Amino acid sequence: VKSFLLINMFLEVAWCLHAIDVENPSETSIEGLSSKQRSLFEQLYYFLVVLSNYQKEGRSTTVLSSRVCTITAEMWCLFKKSKYSSTKLKNLGYLPQLEYVQKFWKLCEQQLNISDDTEDEDANEEYIEDTNRDAVMIAAAKLLLADTVSKDYLGPEIVSHYVSHGASTTEIIKHLITALKKNANSDIAALFFEALRRVLLFIFECTCYLFTNLQVGGYLYGVLSV
Repeated sequence: VKSFLLINMFLEVAWCLHAIDVENPSETSIEGLSSKQRSLFEQLYYFLVVLSNYQKEGRSTTVLSSRVCTITAEMWCLFKKSKYSSTKLKNLGYLPQLEYVQKFWKLCEQQLNISDDTEDEDANEEYIEDTNRDAVMIAAAKLLLADTVSKDYLGPEIVSHYVSHGASTTEIIKHLITALKKNANSDIAALFFEALRRVLLFIFECTCYLFTNLQVGGYLYGVLSV
């Protein structure tokens, strides 16, 4: 139900934007669209936080989380600030703050990291999870290709997941890298370096966590053996 509500809100916003007379918009139409835009962003940002916490608690929110990620990306692209800066709709232009981009990616990442280990009888659920992975990765990649958000944060985050989530997701990232290489404004070397740094940091943190658990396990084994 919540997914359909968000989709309906997004479609209403998109339709209102399409219906506005760009050359001579009325104050009423701009204020009405601005109100709908603001309401939808409030809902999306609420769910970016809430759904991340739900998944930490082990609750399944796969479909809704995917919808929130994709609609958030679509809204950021639809109201990209530079598109409206020299028009009469400049007040509708929107540039997301870094904290919201980070929350967006955190929820995307949770969808990417959902376990692949499913039983045969859960094949349909596995298909849904794979589809959602692709959907959130495409949404994140679209933000970079459209220059909607800064590449400095999101670029390395996406590339650091290369070959980590199956063939289709890997292909999406590969196409993103190819497209970025053709963009003269993209510093690919810096992006790769930062992505590698984040991968190594993740491996280091996992190694420390494993080592700590092994130490605790060894201690408990010794205590229980006495």
